[in-house]
Amino acid sequence: MLKPSRVCILFLMAVIGFGALVYASTGTLFFVSLANAFEDDDRDLGPDILTKLGVVRATELSETSGIARSHLYSDALWCHNDSGHSPTLYLVQFDGTVLAKSRVSKAQNADWEDIGSFLINGTPYLVVGDVGDNRGRRQNIAFYLMKEPTIELVKGKVVEQPIETMQKIVAVYEDGPRNCEAIGVSTASRELFLIEKKPLGSSQQPPGIYRLDLAPFFGGQRVGPKKGFSKIRRVADLPVRNVTGMAFSDDSQKVIIRDYLAAHLMVRRAGENWPERFQRGQAKLVSLPIERQGESICFESAGNAVITTSEFLSQPIWKVQVEDPSEKDPSEKNLEGSGRQ
Repeated sequence: MLKPSRVCILFLMAVIGFGALVYASTGTLFFVSLANAFEDDDRDLGPDILTKLGVVRATELSETSGIARSHLYSDALWCHNDSGHSPTLYLVQFDGTVLAKSRVSKAQNADWEDIGSFLINGTPYLVVGDVGDNRGRRQNIAFYLMKEPTIELVKGKVVEQPIETMQKIVAVYEDGPRNCEAIGVSTASRELFLIEKKPLGSSQQPPGIYRLDLAPFFGGQRVGPKKGFSKIRRVADLPVRNVTGMAFSDDSQKVIIRDYLAAHLMVRRAGENWPERFQRGQAKLVSLPIERQGESICFESAGNAVITTSEFLSQPIWKVQVEDPSEKDPSEKNLEGSGRQ
């Protein structure tokens, strides 16, 4: 029979081992505990850097995995839930008030993970990425491309109005199924980029950055599954693990990439395209507030600040100032050598 002391040791080892497994897989429980402990802790970010804009008030938004700034309604975001929910977008004011909810036509929410908003020739568009694949088994993924709808808002009332899907893009990775929670659109080149999510402690190949050409979908000709799957091509590696969100600025000169703890800001050089920029692999580290499960991020209109929020009910909406990193700025580190992730 084992001695009580050995039983206790084995129990502790089992608990630690299970916790390590969960952390390596998602990091979720660790960050939930951390956020519960610190609540609205600002990680020493001053009021000139961090602003709490409001709190998400919709009981239906319990797993906010993607946000994108509206181009039609100032101080408002488009948000959506993770898998297991309806294919619905929510228009949420910065203070957390829900203005409208719009079910996306001819869409399914297998695993919605991120949303992007962008302008093409002055017309605002939204694209939702049904790209989650925790088990790495999906043979193809989908994107729902639509024009941002004009909604007649009613003060004090949540307006319900459907959104018409302009195009469902069915796509495959050139190197097999990948899990992804982060997409973003560079309007200058009409490219959609995806970043693979890999857990901490993984010894596999570094997470990949992938590219999907959106130009054919704005050429006036409908492109769909009947013409074959669109191909998603790997353009660079990214050593950051647990990437949960990304967004491009309106001028396509900046990209922000977030994980559970922080964000990474990249700025293009003159004449540099985004695959080249990603391959260069340098970024400025941006501190974020501690969130229970931070998975969403987008730029504010001017591109000098980002907005974030978290999964779970009644989560804060944060605004974080970011600075343009000089290419000679010593704070710009090579991600490969940072040792963070």
